[in-house]
Parts: sequence; structure tokens; C-alpha cells
Amino acid sequence: MSTSPKEVAKIYASLLASSPDLPHASLAQIFEYASTMKDTDLLIALAGHPALTDDLDDAISAIPTSLVQAAWADRPGRSPAQLNDKAINDSRVAVSELLASRPNLSKKAYTTLASSKSRRVAFALVENEAAPLAARAAAATRVASGIDREKSYMTKHRYEQLFKNHTDVVPALVKAHLADPTNDTGYIYDCYFSNKEINLHVPVVTHAVAVSGLFSYATHLVEALPSTQNASSYIARTASYQVQQVISLAASVVASAKATPVDAQALIEALEASPLFPDKAYLAEVLSFLSGSRPDQDTFIPSLAVSSDVAYLKEIASTFDASLGDPALIAKAIMTNPHASIDVIQAVIDRWPIGGNGRSLNLDRVLYQWAKSQDIVMLLFKTSLTSTLRLSEINDKVLASMNNTDDVITMFISTGNFPYWLVSSSLITPQLASNIAVSRLTRVGTEEINTKALDYLSSSLGDSPRAWAMCQDLIEGFPGSVADLAAQINSLLRAESSKD
Repeated sequence: MSTSPKEVAKIYASLLASSPDLPHASLAQIFEYASTMKDTDLLIALAGHPALTDDLDDAISAIPTSLVQAAWADRPGRSPAQLNDKAINDSRVAVSELLASRPNLSKKAYTTLASSKSRRVAFALVENEAAPLAARAAAATRVASGIDREKSYMTKHRYEQLFKNHTDVVPALVKAHLADPTNDTGYIYDCYFSNKEINLHVPVVTHAVAVSGLFSYATHLVEALPSTQNASSYIARTASYQVQQVISLAASVVASAKATPVDAQALIEALEASPLFPDKAYLAEVLSFLSGSRPDQDTFIPSLAVSSDVAYLKEIASTFDASLGDPALIAKAIMTNPHASIDVIQAVIDRWPIGGNGRSLNLDRVLYQWAKSQDIVMLLFKTSLTSTLRLSEINDKVLASMNNTDDVITMFISTGNFPYWLVSSSLITPQLASNIAVSRLTRVGTEEINTKALDYLSSSLGDSPRAWAMCQDLIEGFPGSVADLAAQINSLLRAESSKD
């Protein structure tokens, strides 16, 4: 029974795969069969065989099938001259696509490949960072041409990945995309801003983004935000992330004088009209950029730290928000100004939940500045009891530097607030600790404050077994402080003594 062509091809393919040192006669027999039967797969396998002789290699190079030619070009050891010649003179897509991804062609070869009308070839060349940028930029024109009408998901995904993985050709891609009137402008911005790693604050010309197109796109995105209070927070957050990316760039364009507030007018109006823009402080900051009203940060904030005009400081302290600059920097500059009065500092504190949009403000530096001012120290410590203004770098050295250390410690103990730096402070005396509520004794563990409170009880009650028996009876559920407990026990002891 004769062997079928399919079985013969399978036998030959197995021989080529398993025998790297096949003799010339066997390779010639396989070539004769494959070329007669036009078996492309077999010819491709033969083209890459390590024992292939020059005469068979030349014979394969004459096979007109593009896939075979691509396999021939892909054979290890091809000389640059051979590959350059193939790139310049063979325009078949499979061959050109393969060669466009090679790292060692001549400038002329890359330039020739860049003129290919095939998007596959253009993609391969744009993605080949070993190729000259000029050739890749030229190929980008073909990649971007009509891309918005492309129906293949994989092709569009590949296009979008260029913006993430090959940012050096982004200017050429954007320029080519915007130059094609059949492409949707919005799609190029979707691609551009999909890459979170692109520095959105570089001048726009760096990435060849047209200023007018940028503002139009940003306005469109803002207007497309969910417009009802019933929109889910997830949708609002997702939509607004890209909006913030885009308008940040728009704001930086105005700030760098690449555009004017007039250019941004439609965007300003859209932002002001948007009911669901999530971050109002950020919105104020962006609007100040877009409208050109934001003060020069290099001079404005440092001036707040040294100005002796108390009325001016209080005016800023009472009205500041992100439109003037970073709220935290403004607040700290004013609060560390040696000319600031307590009412100026109080104004900053009163303004912070609005001016800071709920951001936490660390008052450590401010506290160091005012350590000798009893009124301001007490104000800052009272303020630190709120959720958005805090003191974190406090230790005994800082506490000891104040003129009213005992008052500070008493305030926290009497309010039942025990920050971590207080419960283990060595500055707590038994007298200060006596202000702790009895109900807190069982909750503060064995820290210093607990120990000192018990020391106060011991010194107040002495060694009297009767006094300690009373203490055991009264301590559960006692409503007052440790000092109150000691006073009541001593009062009861005196009453008993008078009866005797």
C-alpha cells in the first residue's frame, strides 16, 4: 500500500525536527518533494535547518511564496547585505514585516520598509526601537491612518499599547492621527491619556498634542461626566480620573503660556457647571490655573511666612483654598510666621476643613515655632484633638521645651484623650495623673500614666487596710477622677473616725 502525501510530509517534517545533521542527499530529496508538492510548511522548516547547504539555500531563496521568503530571511547567520537587499527589493508583506522587526538593517532598508502600505509592516517598524526614529515616525503615519475605522480589536489594542510602550513615537502618532480627517480626535486623546506613566505636565508641544484639540477634548469629557446625583460613586470616580488627567495638562498648558485663559474659557465654564466634580479643592486649583489667577507660588507662599502685615495674614487665613496654592503650604507658612497673632492662627484652624478640603494637616513644625507661647501651644493641642489637624512628632523633649507643660498634660488627661506620646511620658507626675478618670485606669494598661495615678492613690491612702478596702468597694463604676476617689475615701475615713 502506497504512502499518502500527507504521511510523507509528516515523515520529512519529523526528520528535519529531530536530525540536525541530515546529509545533503536527504535534504535535497526533501526539497525536491516540498517544492514539487508546494508544501509551504515543509519548505519553511527546511529553510531553517542547520545543515542546509548553500545550493539548497539559494534554491529556497527563489521560491516565490512570501512565507517561505520570510523564513529564508529569518535564518540565523544571514549577512546584513543579504537582509538589506531583501528589505529593499522584496515588498511582500510577510517578508517586510519580519525584516521590519530586525535590529541590524541599514538606514536605507528601514527607510524603504517605512514606505510600505501595510499596517502590519508599519506596526513592526514602529515597535522596533533599534530602527532609526525617523523611519519609525514615518511608519507611524501608516499605523495611524484610518485607525479609528479599524474593526479589529487586536489591531486597536496594539495601537493603544504604542502609547504606553513606545513613548518616543507618540508625537508622530498624535500628529498623524490628527492629520487624518477620518479619525476621531477623541480617540487619540483616549489613547494618550490611557498611559498613566506619561508626564502630563510636560509642555504639550513635547507630545505634539494640538492645544485647541486638547481643550475641546477636555471640555467634552467634563460635559460627559455623570450629571445626576443618582449616578453611582464608582461611575463618577472612574469618569473623573481621566478628566483630572486631562485638565491637569490643560492647566499646565495655560501656566506655561502655551495657551491663554481665553483658549480655556469653554473648559472653565464646563467645570464650573459640573455638579459631580468630586474634588472641589482640586477644582479650585485647576480653575485658578486655567483662568490665570493663581499667584506665583515661588513668591506668594514664602511671603506669607515673613509678612508683618497682620491684617493681610488674617485675610488670607480666613479665605484661602487651593486656588491660591497648596493649602497645607499656605497654612504652615502663615502659622509659622513670627508676626502671626493667635487670632490669625485661629483663622487658619477655622478655615482648614474648607481650605484643606478635609486633608490632614500636621502641626508639628508650628508647635516647635510657638513652644514658648502658652496661649498658642494650648490652641494647637486643643486643635490636635480634631481629625484633620494633628501632632505626631511629640516627645518629652518637645513637651519639656514648653512654658506650660503641666497645663498641656492636664488638658489631655482631663478630656480622657490619651495619645501615644502621653501615656508613657516621664513628665507625668502623680499629681498630674490624679486627674485621670477612674474608669480609664483599667483601659490604659501598665503605661506610665497608669502607674503614676496609682502612685497618687498610694500616697493619698497610705498603708491603712481600711482605706484600701474602701477603695476596692468604690472603684468599680466610680464616676470621678483618681483625685476625687482619694478625696472621697479620706472623707469617709474621717467620718468613721469622728464616730469613734
